[in-house]
Amino acid sequence: MEKGGSSYEEIVKLMKELMDLKKNVVKSTAHNGVLLSSHYPAMISEASHLHMLFFPFMAPGHMLPMVDMAKIFAARGICVTILTTPANATIIHPSIDDSFHLHIIHFPSVMFSLPSECENRSLIFGQDQLINFFKPLSSLCHSFDYVLRDSSPDCIVTDLFLPWTYYVATTRGIP
Repeated sequence: MEKGGSSYEEIVKLMKELMDLKKNVVKSTAHNGVLLSSHYPAMISEASHLHMLFFPFMAPGHMLPMVDMAKIFAARGICVTILTTPANATIIHPSIDDSFHLHIIHFPSVMFSLPSECENRSLIFGQDQLINFFKPLSSLCHSFDYVLRDSSPDCIVTDLFLPWTYYVATTRGIP
């Protein structure tokens, strides 16, 4: 993603919109006397401080571009958490610095007839394994919900292959 390119400009625009949205929510909360902090604990911090959670699909072609996107937000002072599994953390960790939070969740590969530590699409060979790789993805729903509950991000960036994340986030009021 190049500075000045269309993707870069769209990300910068999104970041500005999120910051404006957060400012407006904080203002309307104070104005209307409605306490949103029980639903949005991170909003009690100063309005310009955002926390974004990134949850990429477990494949290099999905993880690495999402990490690059997260770097753009982090470079502008936004708190960034990347949610991933142990084996994928070893792929992501070398490309991020200490300003990132890396949150690890268990991937139940063995429970779904996959080899132990088979947590990335690049480790899948054959149609049977591919089908078995997608099964545990939806089983991450509860772990994802616990992470949202405990970390209270202001917004979430996930992947097309993790469609259930939208519904979990929506029930917690997180865009």
